[in-house]
Amino acid sequence: MVKRRKKKSLKPGSVYAIQLSDRSYAFGVQCVGNEVLFFDFKSQESSLPNNLLSLPAAFRLLVAKDDLQGECWPEVGKVETNEEILEPGRYIHKPVGSPTYFVYCDGNSSPVKQEQIYGLEVFTVWFASHVKSRLESSFKGEKSKYDLAIRKQLGIPVE
Repeated sequence: MVKRRKKKSLKPGSVYAIQLSDRSYAFGVQCVGNEVLFFDFKSQESSLPNNLLSLPAAFRLLVAKDDLQGECWPEVGKVETNEEILEPGRYIHKPVGSPTYFVYCDGNSSPVKQEQIYGLEVFTVWFASHVKSRLESSFKGEKSKYDLAIRKQLGIPVE
């Protein structure tokens, strides 16, 4: 009989340490579902930073549940959740070939005008390796090649 490893549950407030290529660590906090808020902050230590929620946010993404429930990123602690963390994020959704933009939030999509999409992330699920790459690009002041590719394929303007 093969024993299956029990997947950890996704709980708001869980903090993950993401080891970057330069051996420093970036951090993300579990929001609702598989949404994770990442911070514009890195440290040489993997321990939970003081006042994490007061640090500037880099971006909030939907992350593959298997990556979050697996061993990709160690959970380094928990923070008290606030309204921002517990409220579902808003994302741009644009079906391939469609001229219409939608804003997706908590299972609902509403059509919007192009000028209403700026500042929103694309509605897609990110894998841990792509999140790491995006964090590293962000720390260098560069755009993520993955985000740019998705936007180009869907015809979503880059800010």
